[in-house]
Amino acid sequence: MGQIRVSKWARPEYQTHQAFLLEAQRLSQTGSWKHDLASGLVTFTPEVARIFAFDPTLNAVPAQFFFERIHPEDREAEAANYGRAISTKSDLRSEYRICLPDGSIKHVYNTGHPEMTDEGEIAGYVGTAMDVTEQSQATAKLESALGEIRHLTERLKAENLALGEREHELNLIVETIPGLIWCAAPAGEVTYVNRQVLEYCGASRESFTANGWADFLHPDDLAVTLSLWARAVEREEPHEMQYRVRRFDGEYRWFQVVGHPARNPQGQVIRWYGLLIDIHDRKCAEETMRQAEGRLARATQLAAVGELSASIAHEVNQPLAAVVANAHAALRWLSAEPPNIARAVEAAERILRDGKEASAIVQRIRSLFGRGSVEKVSVEINSVIAEVLTVLQTETMRKGVRIETMLADDLPTLEGDRVQLQQLVLNLALNGIEAMDGILSRPKTLTVSSARSDAGVVVSVEDCGAGLPEGDKMFESFFTTKPEGMGMGLAISSSIAEAHGGKLWAEPGQTYGAVFRFVLPVKP
Repeated sequence: MGQIRVSKWARPEYQTHQAFLLEAQRLSQTGSWKHDLASGLVTFTPEVARIFAFDPTLNAVPAQFFFERIHPEDREAEAANYGRAISTKSDLRSEYRICLPDGSIKHVYNTGHPEMTDEGEIAGYVGTAMDVTEQSQATAKLESALGEIRHLTERLKAENLALGEREHELNLIVETIPGLIWCAAPAGEVTYVNRQVLEYCGASRESFTANGWADFLHPDDLAVTLSLWARAVEREEPHEMQYRVRRFDGEYRWFQVVGHPARNPQGQVIRWYGLLIDIHDRKCAEETMRQAEGRLARATQLAAVGELSASIAHEVNQPLAAVVANAHAALRWLSAEPPNIARAVEAAERILRDGKEASAIVQRIRSLFGRGSVEKVSVEINSVIAEVLTVLQTETMRKGVRIETMLADDLPTLEGDRVQLQQLVLNLALNGIEAMDGILSRPKTLTVSSARSDAGVVVSVEDCGAGLPEGDKMFESFFTTKPEGMGMGLAISSSIAEAHGGKLWAEPGQTYGAVFRFVLPVKP
């Protein structure tokens, strides 16, 4: 079947506006087409030719050319879908794959609207074809296309050009674009919403022009949304925020809302154009991930408690054993004839001292592994390091690890959550101690240091173990080189540093092992 070449628009007044329209379609990756059922020809814009890889000198081909581009697995279903639309005289919406001559595959979202004769018969379809292969770029390009299309419409109206048919096609494009689109007057009143908005909200255009979005916003979002919108209109600045919109069935869903002012050549705002992007599933996923991270952080803390439980029991048992021994001694001195009050008092004082020591040990452990709420206070990083190293004393003795500290004096205070910072230092210290488990040929030394830098306060934990693993995955969740490791210690440590406005990184040691450093900004 041969290709048919059709001439371009010939009138000069059409050529400029045609160029504007073609450029807008190119930017949005959305082309328009028109299928004449009588002739079987499909006329289209250059963007459709680009999407389907047709000869760019053509703007019309037989409909069969389009169906031959459709992926074999989708072709039969799409032909049936198109046939149903024609038989029922209804709108056409479909998504399918196309195979290009170079072997590449694209995904196309296709929409169409029937054109009827005076006798009520279908003369053809007019619609759009959108390249949705790269969904992440679709929103920006769609918004750009919308601005260009609306701008074109205003120019055409202002210049009184007789382009009624072209204007009608532009309106059809806006109505068939798969997005929630709105327009507002310079003062902020809603003047237009497309069909997708009406279908989503289950409302009429009159309700929007009368009350705007107020009737459809979540009550908790209403006040702040109207306030921020009023401020954007007053300042004539782009408007962007997230809020919940009620669907026709009563469910509220989260949307990312953007609005941009359109200006005339004098810089005055003549209209606002906006787009709503459904982000509800993403918001739910983010909340689920946040809760999961919290649970994993707690699991890591508990895992650390499990590893240290024997050492903690030994450390607490020492002062408790001394308390028992001194209590027996006090009883003996009091039972003597005559009672030795002075020695009994000495034993009681030792009981008090050892009891306070046991209490201090327990308090340090509770503060380190407690489930308290996050509360940022002024923190001295050296005291945090000292508390963690005190808890680790028995563990380091058991594994034959020597702790060296090089803590700078007069460091500024930080703003942070003390328990989280303790966990950060503890994770890095335990990581370094475990990295030296198999070392026999050299002393096991863990060096902890603090210093001032231009970025804030830097804390370094250096071991003399086997060194860093290959690649840059060590800070990813569930990545571990330990047979029984959870793979969450470094990931959570990195999250804690970032939550405090800092960052965590790793470097090879000077001779052996690795150095983990984190920097935290100082309190202003």
